[in-house]
Amino acid sequence: MTPNWKNYHWHTPRQARSWLTETGSLTQRLRESCQGSFHLTLEHQAFERPDLDEVQALNLKTGQHALVREVLLWCHGEPVVWARSILPYKTLQQIHHPLGHLGTTPLGDILFTQPHIHRGAIEVA
Repeated sequence: MTPNWKNYHWHTPRQARSWLTETGSLTQRLRESCQGSFHLTLEHQAFERPDLDEVQALNLKTGQHALVREVLLWCHGEPVVWARSILPYKTLQQIHHPLGHLGTTPLGDILFTQPHIHRGAIEVA
């Protein structure tokens, strides 16, 4: 199923916009907001072909495999963020980091502690 991509300025409640434009760690911001009642569940993680819109956004070759990771971030026992991350295989080889074995460790815990790894913009669907 192809996501219905949205311009968050027009389709998102005002109070959620600062979360969607967060340039720092969304994980850390959630931890602080949840006051110790934060956790992550790993819903899916596998090397597979990303969706066509993801291939285009990341400038990948059609048919190229990447690590596709889907997680739920929970606050006070409620799911508050569903996130899908696409990590191209070439990127994983270049950075020499075991991102493919995160398990329930939030990706943000790695992204914002490694100076050579950068997160792209958050996209909303």
